[in-house]
Amino acid sequence: MLKAMLAVAALAVAATPLSAQGALSDPRYEVTLVFGASLLSAESDSAKPLPFDSLQTFEALLPAGTLRRLLPSTIEAHDHMGASFLQGFQVSRRLARRGWLEAEFLIAPAHTRRHTTSFPCPAEVCALAGLSSLGDALASEERVTAYHYGLGFAYELARGEVRPFLSVGAGAVTYDVPRGGGTSFAFEFGAGARLSFGERIGGRIEVVDRVVPDHFLSGTTEHDVHVRAGAVFRLP
Repeated sequence: MLKAMLAVAALAVAATPLSAQGALSDPRYEVTLVFGASLLSAESDSAKPLPFDSLQTFEALLPAGTLRRLLPSTIEAHDHMGASFLQGFQVSRRLARRGWLEAEFLIAPAHTRRHTTSFPCPAEVCALAGLSSLGDALASEERVTAYHYGLGFAYELARGEVRPFLSVGAGAVTYDVPRGGGTSFAFEFGAGARLSFGERIGGRIEVVDRVVPDHFLSGTTEHDVHVRAGAVFRLP
């Protein structure tokens, strides 16, 4: 990921016209309408023993050992959450000659969480159905919306009509999901370039690695890579 962002910055530096260095006036504020993709891929696995003790009432009605022979000893659960398109805005305030203080609010409304409950299919039960497990039969999907917000700092590596930059920031992400979800701290680092199309209009492209140390789904650190492009409106 770091190599990819450094490559973006290096290409942008190489594309900067030398004759254009410092040729543009420096606006104090920029508002960027952002579109892109959140390339998240998070997973979690868990296993629970089947509570045979709670089934003693039914077991008494059957020959001894029937339930333990027909039912598995454990039930396994697997969750996966995939990518989504991304939209939102950024507000930037110039600090000194090459620095920018930036605030952002982005929404990724189309993540899909797939939940699968599975267990080895007993031969006596699944031979008739030709299955090895019941995982696909017990799967469900739900839509997850992610809200990203934070504050960061960007530093321009060159000046001119193409201005490559590196950025760092911190904030949070809130997941709106029927089961679970919540808000987690996040920090990010990235690389990109500002493009000039005129005195008040520009563009912006960047790749950002948004790191979530305690993701609600996996409980571990997840890397939510954002590929972003935006229309920039410069203000005095």
